[in-house]
Amino acid sequence: MIKNLAVIFSVALIYSTLIISCKQTNKTEPDKTNINKYIGEDKKTIYPIEVISYDSNGKPVTQVFEKAPSRIITTNLSAIETLLELGLGNKIIGTTKPDNEVDGKWKFAVNELEQIGDKMTTSKEIIVGKSPDIIIGSAKGLTDQYLGSLSSYNAMGIKVYTQSASIIQNNPKLTTIIDDVRILGLIFDVNVAAENYAMQLEQIYNGVIDKVSKKKTSNRLSLLPMVAFDSEKKSYSSFTVSEGLQLDILNTLNIKPGIEGASLNNNYENLIGINPDIILYIKADRHKKLDDVAIDFIKKDALLKHISAVDNNRIYTVTYDNFMDYGARNFATLLQLYESIYGK
Repeated sequence: MIKNLAVIFSVALIYSTLIISCKQTNKTEPDKTNINKYIGEDKKTIYPIEVISYDSNGKPVTQVFEKAPSRIITTNLSAIETLLELGLGNKIIGTTKPDNEVDGKWKFAVNELEQIGDKMTTSKEIIVGKSPDIIIGSAKGLTDQYLGSLSSYNAMGIKVYTQSASIIQNNPKLTTIIDDVRILGLIFDVNVAAENYAMQLEQIYNGVIDKVSKKKTSNRLSLLPMVAFDSEKKSYSSFTVSEGLQLDILNTLNIKPGIEGASLNNNYENLIGINPDIILYIKADRHKKLDDVAIDFIKKDALLKHISAVDNNRIYTVTYDNFMDYGARNFATLLQLYESIYGK
């Protein structure tokens, strides 16, 4: 398990380095789909439509839809849950296995979907064999090495919509999740349902912004995202919150990253040196045994008692899917953190 975790974080670190290089040269606004151009007065989609999708390198690729797709393959939980919110569950013919045991509103609906395999091992041939007319999910896994590239699917007549919120090269904000909702509404001609759902998410987002503006001070607390704390080795790892959706969550809450980038196998000396005001412990099924004892151990360890987060009882927990995915769960985490830090 630990070996697998090391591999995962090593890949994440390499990926983050590549993204930084991309962001230094990509200073233009990302291409966006003109939704209003294709919606009639009756709120129905006027086909054909052109939708901007992105490949794994952040390159925009136009997808043309002559009609609403009817056979969907999804590659992550946030895509599934968004489609379910829009009433499109009956169109999902298969999905890759969720990273973690699913909880929440759509638990049973998600578990009833056919799983076509793990996202790290499922081949393009398996996906094509299901005869989808569209694939929806994160851009990260859509490479020839893993699930297959956007261009290779397009060459076979299969459309691909990659979530705008997953295009890290564009440094996405939380509002891109809402953009994805409206674009999916356009693609599948469920614009009214999409607009209603988008407005719900906007209400949460704008509500937190308004509340924080009334309570924030010039002293920004620092947050360390911690994962896989090992009480025996006294080590931990960390995801990056220096870009994308995670940074936007912090900025919205007037919080700053405790560290820049992601890191693997940090020690006590490192943690004490960072001295974060907040520890956000991210739980995942793959290291459940570590997670079960981590928080209690950190709170009781004599060497860590003077860390600001421990001393001020600011250790909060969140699941991987609620913090690192690309959907409504990110807004739930935003609200959870606001209430934990500022009060209800």
